[in-house]
Amino acid sequence: MRLLPSVLVSMMGVGTLVAAPPRGGPKFLSVAPITSDEARVAYEASARHSCELLAEDLPIESPRFARSTLLRSPLAHAKSAPTPVEASRLQVFCAGLEMLDDDRQRLPVLAQPGILNYLAGHYASIQVRLVREGPMADWCLYDRASAATCMYKAAPITLPFNESVAEAVQRIRTIGYFVGSEAPSANTLRTLVLVHRHDIAISAPSDVDILAQPTYELLVVHARAAPGANDGSAIELHTFCTSAGCGKWHYLVPAAVPRSIADCGVRSSVVFTGFAPDNLTPTASVARRIEMKSQIDLTPTQLDAYCEKQHWTGGTAANLTAVLEAIITRKIDSP
Repeated sequence: MRLLPSVLVSMMGVGTLVAAPPRGGPKFLSVAPITSDEARVAYEASARHSCELLAEDLPIESPRFARSTLLRSPLAHAKSAPTPVEASRLQVFCAGLEMLDDDRQRLPVLAQPGILNYLAGHYASIQVRLVREGPMADWCLYDRASAATCMYKAAPITLPFNESVAEAVQRIRTIGYFVGSEAPSANTLRTLVLVHRHDIAISAPSDVDILAQPTYELLVVHARAAPGANDGSAIELHTFCTSAGCGKWHYLVPAAVPRSIADCGVRSSVVFTGFAPDNLTPTASVARRIEMKSQIDLTPTQLDAYCEKQHWTGGTAANLTAVLEAIITRKIDSP
C-alpha cells in the first residue's frame, strides 16, 4: 500500500514529526463545546491545529521527560524564540480498523489481500505530550495531539503512515485548553479539548451506493498527578470521548499497547469509498460503526444533572474539569 513520504521537519527529543501545517498559539476556553453543532463550529475554526503525524522508527511512547529545544511551553507561546522544555509523550487511546463481510466484497480483487492484511496487523495510536520548563517546574499538557501507526504483536516502534489512515487521524483537531474561570497556568492546562470529524455511513452494507454524513465528536484528555506524585514522576491520563453526535459520553479504559483489535480503546468498522488510479490504494473511507471500550458511559443530561446538584452554574460546558474529576473518582457513575 502506498505510504506518505516521511518529510522530517523537526527533532523534538520525544519524536520526529512528519510535516504539519503552521498554526497559531493555544486557545484557552472558559466554556467548552458540548453539542454537535458547537463541536462543528469549533472544529472549523481550528484548521491549523490538526493532529501531528509522528515519523517512523520511534518508540511508541516516551514516558520519561527529556530535553527538547524546539517545543515550547504553551504558557510561553508569545515569546519570540522557543522556550526550551522537557517533554514526554504518552498514548491516550489506540484505534483499530476492520471491515464487515459485505464491505470486504466491495474491495477490488487484487487489492483485497493487501488491504485486509494491513487492517488485521496495524493500529493507530493517538497521543499527547506533557511539557515542563525544567525538572522542578510544574508540568502541563502540550497543546497539540500526535498520532502514530504500529503493528500488533511486534516491536512497539512507529511505522510509516498509510495515506487513508493519515487523512483520518488528521481530522482530529485541538480546540483548546479548558480553564473555566481560572487563569492559564501549568496547573490549569491539564484538560485538552479536541474534536474528531468522521463520516458515518447511513446506507446499508447491501446498498450499491454508499451514502454518508459528517459527524463531529468530542475527545477530551485530562491529565492529573498520580496520588503522592506531584513532582511529575507519575502522571495519569484520562480520556473521554463522545458518540452519537455528542449524545453519549464514554470514559475510556487506560491506554496500553494492544495485541489485537480487541484491546483497542476505539474499534471502527470501515468501508473504503475511493481508490488511487492503480485501484490498489484506498484514498477515502467512511465508518459503518464505532465502538468504545469504556469504563463508564453517560449522557449529557446526567452530567448536567450532577452540575445542578452541586449548584454549579453553566452545566458541563462551564465546569468540564470538575465534571471529569467527578467521573474519575466515581462520584458520577453509569446508571
